[in-house]
Formats: sequence, C-alpha cells, structure tokens
Amino acid sequence: MPDPPHKVDAAPLIGTSPNRKEGRAKVTGRAQYVDDITLPGMWYGATVRSTIARGRIRSIRFDPAVDWSRFTIVTADDIPGDNFIIHLTQDHVCLAYDHINHYGEPILLLAHSDKTLLPAAVAAVHVDYEEFPGVFTIEDSEAGAAGDESKVIWRGDDPAHHSLNTFKTFHMRSTDDHATHDTASMGSTAADDSTCENPDSTKQPDLMGAPAPPGDGSAVNGT
Repeated sequence: MPDPPHKVDAAPLIGTSPNRKEGRAKVTGRAQYVDDITLPGMWYGATVRSTIARGRIRSIRFDPAVDWSRFTIVTADDIPGDNFIIHLTQDHVCLAYDHINHYGEPILLLAHSDKTLLPAAVAAVHVDYEEFPGVFTIEDSEAGAAGDESKVIWRGDDPAHHSLNTFKTFHMRSTDDHATHDTASMGSTAADDSTCENPDSTKQPDLMGAPAPPGDGSAVNGT
C-alpha cells in the first residue's frame, strides 16, 4: 500500500501579514475601478439628494446658467411603475415625490456623457423645502397617527388595513389554547399580508412576569 502523500504544514495566519493579491496593482495605480472604465457611448449619472432630514418639497428650480437640454433628468414622475422599494412593506420610495423622510433621500437623477459636468449640475439644482420637525418618540408617532400632519411619516400602502405611521400589524397569540387556534386561523386568513405569525409556536412564554396577551386575537399596531 503506497504511503500517504506528505502533508505540508500551512503557514500560520494569526500574527502574520499575508500578501494581498491585488495590493501591488493598487499601490502602483494600475488597478481598474468602475469609475476608471470608459466604453463607447457611455453616460454618467449623479443623484440630487435632500439636504434636510424631514419636510415637504415646495419646488425644484434648475439654474438657467446650465444648458439642461444636454442632460437627461429623471424625477419620480418619470418612473413608469410603482415608485417604491420594499423594505418592510411599500415604505421606501425610489425618488422622493413631495415629502422627505431622511437626510440624503434621492430626489432626482442627472445623466450626461461628460462626467466632469455633473458636480456643477447637481449644485445647480435648487430644492425649496418646508422643513418639518423630527419624529423621534412613540408619542410623536402616535400624534401623527391621531391626525397631526406634521408628525406623519408613513401613510400606509393600504389605508384600509394600516393606520398612519403603522408599518406592520401583528396578531398576538394567547396562552389559552382555544384562543390560540382562533388567532392563528385569523392570522392565516387575514387579507392584510403584513400579518405575522409563528407556525412553530403555539404558546407565548410569560416573560418577566408580563401579563398574557388578550385572547381575542386583538391586533397590535407597531409604530
């Protein structure tokens, strides 16, 4: 029977500085990044973003000193489908239409064949805002849900099933067996697809002496 091949001990990794395969190309300037690549007919893009954390867009003005006919300009009105990216639900717009909900939110896109013109073009787009106060507490969020327009950050993608500032609706299970089955049944047949249930759990533990949730399948809105 032949002897097994000789096993070469691998060099220790801890406490050493292994060579980076791309290191030489980077330090000598030979490495190519996306921004270094040029193709025939290529256009470059830039994003105009909000300069406030929260508010309403009053108007957008394009400085006449720039020849805008040479640019492609994309706003929320130009999006052919739904203007949102799903995070929790339909809660994150691709481009802001009338309201701003965080600093740096994308408002419009610019494109040009000469990328050196884009920084000045972005600076030449002037957005006028009505600035709103931040919503940092549950109390502020509940005030928005009660109708205070200055504190509404989310109107819901389905007004029939979501109240203002409500992202998700959870149906809580009960420690009562009969109520648990009723709740699970309601959760599986509810029209609201944001209903959450855990099929692997039939009872909730009593955490730190907390009272058991109601046994009537009550919905709890999370703001």
